[in-house]
Amino acid sequence: MEKNPQIRIERVRSTANKQVVQLELRKEQASSTDGSLLNMSLGSRAKKYVDWFPVDINFLEAYGYDFDAVTLGNIVNAPKQEMTLDGDNLFNNHLTRVSDVEISTRPGELFPEEFPVVDLFITESLSPSYDGHNPKQNPSTKEVMCKEGQPIYWQCETKIAEHEEAFDTFIQADGSKQVGVKPDALVEMMSNELAD
Repeated sequence: MEKNPQIRIERVRSTANKQVVQLELRKEQASSTDGSLLNMSLGSRAKKYVDWFPVDINFLEAYGYDFDAVTLGNIVNAPKQEMTLDGDNLFNNHLTRVSDVEISTRPGELFPEEFPVVDLFITESLSPSYDGHNPKQNPSTKEVMCKEGQPIYWQCETKIAEHEEAFDTFIQADGSKQVGVKPDALVEMMSNELAD
């Protein structure tokens, strides 16, 4: 496991709670079957990890991020607003508290002196993680990817990097079709014509 995973904060977004913002965390990691330099240079694709991580409004100040406080104040007071950070936006480069700032949701309590190293992990399962969770699709055919007729659901999660359960978990699609789903009308019509 990488000691300092290169997780960057792509942007900061407001939430319904004016004391909490969400950080869009991103990383890319080479996706190569054998890890060879030749394979990676000949078009192996990078796995892209993205997760939204909620933090207290004072988190950025406490851990020394370079940001415009006025812009942060503006996004907190308006729905669905975003901003980017200036300078070093690597999450794991800002793990030591630099300002004794209170946690706004816990008056009198300071942020921890050291924040744990975090990493992003992909978890695939055969059941949705939340309402409206769409299953994985083949990017070229838009067909739902399945294992034994069950759709595969993909989710990226932020976890503390040292935890033993912190690793990517993938399910290999087997080419089966989603159980209980009727074929698209156009596909069904074409199949009927080909059968004639």
